[in-house]
Amino acid sequence: PGDPALAAPAMDHFGMMVETEEELDTILARAESRAKVDDRVRIIPKGTQITRGPTHDYTLTNCYVGFGMPMLVELQHITRHAHARND
Repeated sequence: PGDPALAAPAMDHFGMMVETEEELDTILARAESRAKVDDRVRIIPKGTQITRGPTHDYTLTNCYVGFGMPMLVELQHITRHAHARND
């Protein structure tokens, strides 16, 4: 509570790692359900990004949820993939 209230840029966020992609999906489904009856809920849908590394690739699956505070929460799940051997 302040005057003026705390504000943040539109994509300002902090991240929270989840153990499984299913856990991310469960939290996202709850947020989507709430958004149907409360227009204060902000959601940026689930997406994936692959980062290639020298020995492993990583898939980041994430989404953003906002409600009741000026920052979004980024839900993140990272999967590590070993490179296929070519010998």
